[in-house]
Amino acid sequence: MDKKELKIILEEIGLPKAEISVYSALLDGVISVKEIMKITNEKRPTVYYSLASLEKRGLVSKTGKDYGNKFQLEPLDKLLELININIRKQNLLLDRAEKIKKYYPLKKRENATIVSNFDNLISIKSAIFFTLYGKEKIIRSIVPGNNFFHELGEDFINEYVGEKLKRGLKTKALWEDIPNKEVLRKYYSESDLRQLPVSMH
Repeated sequence: MDKKELKIILEEIGLPKAEISVYSALLDGVISVKEIMKITNEKRPTVYYSLASLEKRGLVSKTGKDYGNKFQLEPLDKLLELININIRKQNLLLDRAEKIKKYYPLKKRENATIVSNFDNLISIKSAIFFTLYGKEKIIRSIVPGNNFFHELGEDFINEYVGEKLKRGLKTKALWEDIPNKEVLRKYYSESDLRQLPVSMH
């Protein structure tokens, strides 16, 4: 695993940018605050605050002949445990949400068309993933020319497509602009894609 991959993991865990920068600097070994500042270009107060936060998380510790003179990373098992703690919290939250759903079912009119608006990246990704949980085994969509789906990142797309295939879902879509052959082969080999008539552009 290189530093770039590690930074992605730390971002997913929810560490702030400064803490990620300081943690990555410590991968080079036991170093002082001054050395961390030089590597990260962060100011002294930011470095001290980040180190204190990382210590509380159990990811960093002080060392050196003079106590607190230098800092080092704790074994990466501590990072794995932090991830496991987050997983346990998320699973507990999921269980609670399932219980709430039983008590507060949404009242919907039969055959009513529901229109929802999403204005931030997290809610948009969530809405896209929600298409995987319908009763039917087919996802139907109309895709405009300024389609932003492939701007959400390759990791997200691979996760979505992988989950769709795992659930045995098919896609039927009307596209304003059909994707190129490489994109078709990579993400839509099991899909039925058709060109929108010009009158519907």
